[in-house]
Amino acid sequence: MTGLPVLYAIGGGGFTHDQFTDLNLVPLQACGSRPNIGFLGTASRDCDARISRFYKCYKGRADELSHLPMTATRDQAAEWVRKLDLLYVGGGNTALMLEVWQRQGWSDVLRSAASGGLVLSGVSAGAICWFDWCLSNYGGPDFKPLRGLGLFAGSACPHYCCEPDRRQAFRGMIANGVMPPGYGFSEGCAVEMRGDTVCNEHLVDCTERSSRVERNSGGGWVEIPLAEFNQEPSQCKPPKPVRGND
Repeated sequence: MTGLPVLYAIGGGGFTHDQFTDLNLVPLQACGSRPNIGFLGTASRDCDARISRFYKCYKGRADELSHLPMTATRDQAAEWVRKLDLLYVGGGNTALMLEVWQRQGWSDVLRSAASGGLVLSGVSAGAICWFDWCLSNYGGPDFKPLRGLGLFAGSACPHYCCEPDRRQAFRGMIANGVMPPGYGFSEGCAVEMRGDTVCNEHLVDCTERSSRVERNSGGGWVEIPLAEFNQEPSQCKPPKPVRGND
């Protein structure tokens, strides 16, 4: 079966950070009972503690749990992914993760699997890597645009509500045309996307919701709450965006 890719993008938290752990149960609703679930910890260099938390989080909720080490070949990755219903990608160094995936030949494998029905989920780096562009601070303290896998149009930024410097950099790059319009994913939120449509925003003890950020005609940015974005006109009120020029 092929169709639109499905993603549950978590801005921050989940089992790998031992915070808002109920977010990790949200993607199960798209998989049916007792799915096969896989974990990629590439962004944290296969951190043993995070791999252990993955198994603990989904124990008793899956038919089979497994993780793929960052040394696996393309053929090993393809065989592993073929058996999965849900893929969870952990956070960490986005640039390192994408570099490893490209070098090992995983990028095309993951794109093909997502188009073939594999449900995607991930936190931070694992949430934003699927877009055309993502915001990263690789190679130093400053934030930079980073080319993603291109499964979803636009750009993405994690930790949107709790890291003001990251949020300001994301808004500024969109306002300046350095990055295309995109999504700021907040802590405690799992944003459900099917293709380029936002279907739902699942919240766990979250004070600020995720947002869509676009460039306005005056060279600034326009921020629209996801609750008011990408819905049928009959189902929502006209958005009341926050505006700025930083």
